[in-house]
This record gives sequence, structure tokens and C-alpha cells, in this order.
Amino acid sequence: MELTALIARMSCPSCGSGELAPGADAASCSNCGHRLPVHGNNVNASGRTKLSADWEEMQAGSVERYQDEHYEEDETFARIFGGFIAVTILPSDRVLDVGCGLFPSLPAYVDGLKIGDYVGLEPLTTPVERRYSCVTGAVAEDLPFKDASFDAHILATSLDHIMDVDRAISELRRVLTQGGRFYFWVGLADPEIIARAKTFHSIFYGQRGLKRVARIAAAYAEYGYFIYRMWSRRRKLELGIALDHAHCRYYTQKSLFADLEKWNLEVRRALLVPGSNGILIEAVPR
Repeated sequence: MELTALIARMSCPSCGSGELAPGADAASCSNCGHRLPVHGNNVNASGRTKLSADWEEMQAGSVERYQDEHYEEDETFARIFGGFIAVTILPSDRVLDVGCGLFPSLPAYVDGLKIGDYVGLEPLTTPVERRYSCVTGAVAEDLPFKDASFDAHILATSLDHIMDVDRAISELRRVLTQGGRFYFWVGLADPEIIARAKTFHSIFYGQRGLKRVARIAAAYAEYGYFIYRMWSRRRKLELGIALDHAHCRYYTQKSLFADLEKWNLEVRRALLVPGSNGILIEAVPR
């Protein structure tokens, strides 16, 4: 979409009122004069919400992951999510992608969908010359958009990175039109689901030659270690112990659907992708 149209849809992150007028290098609020820097297709809306030091540390780690040349090298799962979205998305839909990443091109899950009005939301302010409109420096808990600004929201592996997820869903509902949709891609932490995803094919045939022979010889020890890891994961989930340093929470199938019910979102479709721990969900507000 045109950057001018995006800025017209935004509210001032400083005062929350007043119209934003685009300029050569910044958008200015008519009410308080607050300026939002504009760089190419990016509007920096860093504003009111201050999150914890733990969240800031997580974000610093996210930059390193995004900038790794092998990050999401395999786009297979993202393309599957794109196919899932394509079933009900409309070319005329106004779409907000919460956590679009630090990439110049469209994410693989929306590339090819021909969405005419697509906006990325990325809390990281690392400079990126994007070929699509993006609001940076803003978080889902405090969206700088006017009410009913979008017809659909995409959360691609970002739901478990949001610090105050209840507040974020409330904000996303505020800026969603009546009849709008949520598209979720969530990685589940259920030990049983991860165990099904790790097949004997990967244990016995992950290598070739001598490495393959060594892998087969070590299969029983590897399988025993895998059982221990699944037991350890289950215990950590029960005790609320963090599994890594990148996520704010760890969803199981049960806890994810419980949260969707708590947020009063009705699940229209759900797909647990075979051979993975990923689940795709389309939900609508009740």
C-alpha cells in the first residue's frame, strides 16, 4: 500500500489523537507535534510502551537470528502457511502482519497471495530497505492504528514472543473490522507432538557413509537420550521453567486452545502439520 495511506490510518503514539501528516523524512502529529521518522517504506512509531529488560534481551537475540544467513533457509513450512491463508484471504483485505521480521522482501507465507493492502508490524528498529510498508518500533500491546483499520491479522510464530499477550489480543481486536480474521502459526511444545515429528527416518538415515553407520550404532543411546529430553521438557512445562531464551511462553495444544477460548476467538480451521510441531489456525472474534 502507499505509505501516505498507511500514515493516514495511524494514530499518534505520543498523544493518541490528532492526524498524522506525512513529510519528506517524518510524519507529524497535528495535535502534539510528535514526529515519526520515515525511511523508505518504514515508519518508526516507537512510543509509549516500555517493556521489561528481559524482553529487550530477547529482541537483541532475535536480531542475531534474523541476520544469520541460514535463518529460514527452507521456506517449505512458510509456504504451507501461505496456502492455509490463501483459502479465505481476499485480495481486497487490509492485512496486518504482526512480527514480519527483518527482511527486504515479503515473507514467504504472503508472497504470491497478491494482497493489495499489506502492512508489516515489527518491534525491532534495525534499518531494513523493505519493499513493502512496515511500522517499526511498535508492539502489539499498543498498536498505533485507528479502530477497525484491518480485515485480517497474521501472527506467524510471533504469538509466543509477545510479552503481554492478553493486552495484545485486545488491541488487535480493536483495530480489526467486524467479521475480520486471525491467522495463527504457532510452534507447539507438547513432548508427544515433537516426538512424532522426530521419526526413525531422521535417526537412522540422517547421514551417509561412515557417519550413517555410526548413527545406526548409536541409535539406542540416541533414542534413550531423546526419551530423557521429552521427559525433561514435560517437567519444565509443568513447572513453568523456560525452555529457551527466545520465547515468552510455550504453548501446548491444550493451553493454546484454552487461550483462544479465553480471548473469545472461535476457531474456524485448524491444521496440525504432519511431521512438525507447527499448528495453523484461522479464528474469528465471537
